[in-house]
Amino acid sequence: MSNISQETGRRIRSLRQQEGFTQELLAEKAELHPVYIGQVERGEKNLTLNSLAKILAALHVSFSDFFEGIEPSTPLSNTAYRCYELVRQYPPAEQERLYRILTEIDTLSKSKK
Repeated sequence: MSNISQETGRRIRSLRQQEGFTQELLAEKAELHPVYIGQVERGEKNLTLNSLAKILAALHVSFSDFFEGIEPSTPLSNTAYRCYELVRQYPPAEQERLYRILTEIDTLSKSKK
């Protein structure tokens, strides 16, 4: 399986254990089969978004919290990643303002060439 499947499985297992849930209890709360939960945690099965939503709801975890810190599959350059990390700390309206500033800088830079 892919690295993302393995990382997803590890995160689910960790969250499940933090809640003190067995695989069976998580499966019951998420309305999924316990064998499926085990396969997901071992990275043997790819989750559907619906199944992931059920699991995260059972664990009381948001999608954004769950995916926090997972690296993109194609790594950004160090500078691009640092920019991303900086901008994502702001609320959406501020992110949009920062994006407009960057596009203006890009336009000005291209016009000077």
